Amino acid sequence: MGRRGIVLDARTRVLYRGARAAINGELLAGPPTAALRLLADHRAIMGRDAARLAQDQGARLYEWYVAGWLHPLEANDG
Repeated sequence: MGRRGIVLDARTRVLYRGARAAINGELLAGPPTAALRLLADHRAIMGRDAARLAQDQGARLYEWYVAGWLHPLEANDG
């Protein structure tokens, strides 16, 4: 994704509790990773955390981007 990080769209909700997590009502397989919990808590993640989320979620991250649920933060974004 972006060179700097990832930010959730204003309309996107990521929720987790215990071993369950969901994004916009879609239940995710497996327990939430540390990177996904950070994204849910802070609505944006940078650097290594964004890279970990990309590694953890793989193609799903791209699907979320295409759906407009998240956006990349590029190096020139303020």
